[in-house]
Amino acid sequence: LNPEQNLNQNPAQNLNNYFVNVYNANVRQAPSTSSQVIDKVFFGQEIAVREIKDNWAQLASGGFVSHALLSADKPIIIAFSPSSTLNI
Repeated sequence: LNPEQNLNQNPAQNLNNYFVNVYNANVRQAPSTSSQVIDKVFFGQEIAVREIKDNWAQLASGGFVSHALLSADKPIIIAFSPSSTLNI
C-alpha cells in the first residue's frame, strides 16, 4: 500500500477522508510553510482530501495542510481528571 493512499477513499468524488491529529493545523493557500494561512482545522476534524503530493494534502474545500498532521484513523481522545488518583 502506497503511504500516500488512504483506505477511507470516497470513490464518488475521488476524495479521501482524513482526520486532523494535532490540536490545530494551518490551512495554507499553497503547499508551503511560507504560504499565507487562510484557515485552520482542529483535532479530530474529518476533512476531505483531493490529492497528496510532496507531503502536502490538497483539501477538497480549498487550501493545503501538511500531510504529517493528518491521519487515516480517527484520533482517540483520552482525558484524565486532575483529581484522579492512581493507586499502584
